[in-house]
Amino acid sequence: MEMRPGTEGVKSERSLNLAMFSSSHHVNSFNLFSHQLSLSCYFLLPYHTTFQFKNLSLSLSLSLSLSLSLSLSLSLSLSLSLSLAMVHFVPQSSTPSFSSLLHLPGHKCSKEF
Repeated sequence: MEMRPGTEGVKSERSLNLAMFSSSHHVNSFNLFSHQLSLSCYFLLPYHTTFQFKNLSLSLSLSLSLSLSLSLSLSLSLSLSLSLAMVHFVPQSSTPSFSSLLHLPGHKCSKEF
């Protein structure tokens, strides 16, 4: 039985650790914070062996792939209601102005137009 290591299937991907890192961050009106972290490692073990025994040929190659994905999302809805009160002070005079509420002595509280 003859054992011969072959290199025809390995080529330039012979490095043991090829890691890709991608990160995305976006802000919009509905999803306030979204961060996605993706880490993927590709391991290619340089083990490619060919066994030959007379007319029988057996080829063996090993590869290992590892992928890890982490997703974190936070959604926040914020509603703010603001109410403004406008206070209008009118000096007391003999002629009441438009849309003012006067309290005159001897008179009931009324709105004068």
